[in-house]
Amino acid sequence: MNEHLKEIITDARWELYPKSPVPLYYQLSRILENFIQDEAFNPGDRFPPEEAIAKFFQVSRPTANRAVHVLLEEGSLSRDKGKGTFVKEKPFIEFSFYGQGLSFADHFPKDVPIRTKTIWNKIVPASGKIARSLELQAGAETIVIRRLRLVHNRPFMVCDSQLSRDKFPQLLETDLARNSLYNTLKNKFDCPIVSSERYVFATEAVEQEILRLLEIKPFSSILVVSGISCTTGNKPIDYLTTYMRKGVKTGFKPHL
Repeated sequence: MNEHLKEIITDARWELYPKSPVPLYYQLSRILENFIQDEAFNPGDRFPPEEAIAKFFQVSRPTANRAVHVLLEEGSLSRDKGKGTFVKEKPFIEFSFYGQGLSFADHFPKDVPIRTKTIWNKIVPASGKIARSLELQAGAETIVIRRLRLVHNRPFMVCDSQLSRDKFPQLLETDLARNSLYNTLKNKFDCPIVSSERYVFATEAVEQEILRLLEIKPFSSILVVSGISCTTGNKPIDYLTTYMRKGVKTGFKPHL
């Protein structure tokens, strides 16, 4: 488990800010919570001991202890005396889009200027969570596309779409800044998206690139919407994770 933690936190996306007004223990709790939400640790997994957390993040044992206690109080972890600390399954609020307007872009008023920038696309192996959601073998190659949506030239949301590489190999060469992903799937691959399931939760932003793209400070409150989009026959096609910032007047009205 300690090696698993080491593998996760060597990712350069995560950083603590000692000079921030946000207490260090709370910063650490948000990073650990992000790992849980991303299923780096699955429900039922034994959570790393506080000594390992303190060592890997180069913080004091009391700081690691307080961070873990925040997660215990929030219900992300549970403690079984004599056995250890374990990851709990947390409930999500679920909502669905059916029929028209499955893309987030469809839920903005027509007179609101929206611009999309493709930040990157790359091939990554499917994690257990993504593989289950997309009905793929664990480790199967997927294409991940990160896009930034701007409203009135202000950053509003970062959208990560993950799809099977075998099914859509040409997506790596497709300009999704000019063409909607769902329209591309329908028109280029004859794969219309007909339904989607989304799960929404509020959190604090900790990933460095998300902070930079949304132009927000570390640990700012954001809304995360994630879930799958399906084609005919309820076949899952796209796993979407969207990070929305606050403070941008958009007229965005999802149909919940």
